[in-house]
Amino acid sequence: MTYLDKIKDQSIGIIYGGLSPEHDISILTALQVERLLTDAGVSTQMIYWTKFNTFLQVPNGLEAKDYLEPEIKGSKELQIVLGGEASGLYIGKKLNSKNQLSIDVVLNCCHGGPGEEGELFGALAIAQIPVSGASKTSSASISMDKLATHSVAKASGVPVAENFLVTKEMLEGTEKAPFEGPYILKPRFGGSSIGIEIVDDFETLCSLVKSAPAFKRGAVADKYLNDWHDLNIACVTYPEVEVSFIEKPTKSDDAKMWDYNNKYLGGADGMENAQRELPAVLPKGIEEKIKQYAKRVAQAMDLTGIARIDFLWDGKSDGTKECQGPDTGLIFVEANVPPGSLSLYLWEATGFDRAEILARLVSEAIEIQPAKIWDSSFADGLALRNAGSIASKLY
Repeated sequence: MTYLDKIKDQSIGIIYGGLSPEHDISILTALQVERLLTDAGVSTQMIYWTKFNTFLQVPNGLEAKDYLEPEIKGSKELQIVLGGEASGLYIGKKLNSKNQLSIDVVLNCCHGGPGEEGELFGALAIAQIPVSGASKTSSASISMDKLATHSVAKASGVPVAENFLVTKEMLEGTEKAPFEGPYILKPRFGGSSIGIEIVDDFETLCSLVKSAPAFKRGAVADKYLNDWHDLNIACVTYPEVEVSFIEKPTKSDDAKMWDYNNKYLGGADGMENAQRELPAVLPKGIEEKIKQYAKRVAQAMDLTGIARIDFLWDGKSDGTKECQGPDTGLIFVEANVPPGSLSLYLWEATGFDRAEILARLVSEAIEIQPAKIWDSSFADGLALRNAGSIASKLY
């Protein structure tokens, strides 16, 4: 029996949109997921997280253009109730069984913002609703924090580029950068391509960080590696860590890096239509190293669900060098959880059915029930019985 067969009796909510610069990309991902599961005979309900921080149940079968207007025909407002017997999603204001949205599990198709950073996962987990994708810990604390991602990868033996945190002292002029530019300047928290800039020198870097809203929550800078090649691989974690073929994206002629425009605006199908070499023609050693490092990163970051793990390759190294750092000719860049279009095109190229991959995500979410994430059984009241008065603790 396939994973798809196992979820045929499940009602699946697909959550997408959210308060993020990648709101539109999330919509496109969700519309693809809905079509795949519906065509496979799986019951789905679309849950749209609007730009106004409200949740709507919207009809299935909509197109991208239907989301251009504030009002979506046929939509109904939803509310999320946390805790107690009434936990769940409800249509309208009345909390009764008639208005409760009947879903067994949620597929998270949000990119960036609280949908990817873990807030959505935490809310649904408290509401006792199983949800796919990375947990609050691996999303917010690691994969969405570029400094933490870099540190965890390096600590697990995966080579990374030289980088540094842009500190307050640097912006005030009392501290210098640890190495010369050019740099790739990135918002410390956020998606893989929003707000990223290539800057030639430290003075320009500091000026941008002080003036651009994208860097309000902090910034990190990597050494810019000119003429290195982007290489991406997808990873699923259920029932065990498994990786796809590797792709080598092709940038537009005038692009210095594989940015938002190259990823998502390359045609009607976005990433599906982006120029790429798939599978990438690589030295055997580089291919093996990427697969090895991708699995290592997934385990070190405690990823769940589906991820796209990105690397840079100098185009010359054959993967035989073991030393740490960019002189290996291969470095880890970041993990995207969940990636645009859930990287389903990579799995299809590898020989997997797209709907079957989605069924794996659903099965993983159901198996790891939210109730198992937290446990208060150790809090047996002993500390309260022995506490005495609060006044005695204050003085």
